[in-house]
Amino acid sequence: MMAYAVEAGGIIRDAPMETEDFDLAWAGTNPQESEQTVWNMLKAVDPTFTVHTGRTFQARNAKGYEVEILVAPSRADAMARTARPRPVPLPEQEWLLHGTPVSRVVACRDGSPARIVAPDPRWFALQKLWMADKPQRNALKRPKDRRQGMLLLDAVAEAMPHYPLDESFEVQLPGELSGYLPTGIARDRSGTCPSGEAS
Repeated sequence: MMAYAVEAGGIIRDAPMETEDFDLAWAGTNPQESEQTVWNMLKAVDPTFTVHTGRTFQARNAKGYEVEILVAPSRADAMARTARPRPVPLPEQEWLLHGTPVSRVVACRDGSPARIVAPDPRWFALQKLWMADKPQRNALKRPKDRRQGMLLLDAVAEAMPHYPLDESFEVQLPGELSGYLPTGIARDRSGTCPSGEAS
């Protein structure tokens, strides 16, 4: 969400920015790149990280902080067999490979810079709204998913004209997501933001 706020040229007011865990989506195409890349990164940040024995796609540190690795089925073979953690392919991750990713540098709490590559904000927002209705989704996370999705769609409509919510975008949407694009938002360039601000 921080990367999207920078992309929008401001802030996305009242949007939940963090949770008690951290998800990383593998988007690489070369198995050699993934052999120990994620694991080495996690251990460099905190050597107490271990792979959860019952959930091999998840790593936890000594304080119980969780990092989960996600992958689209089409990219599962692009992960080395020795990669840790080992994600379970999720069909909904395919949607996040579409469009144009956002690549931005944001400031961490300690003032250090961090580069974030995030999915196309339109696809991410719609996937979040779909997740909010997914029966298997943790009920405690659903309100956060829905709020992030709606506020991000508002920010895209108001402040990201280079990510158009137009008919050419709508026709790309699979049936699962088409119903989550609010009627009229693709053509609303009035400058108003009904449930949030990106300025």
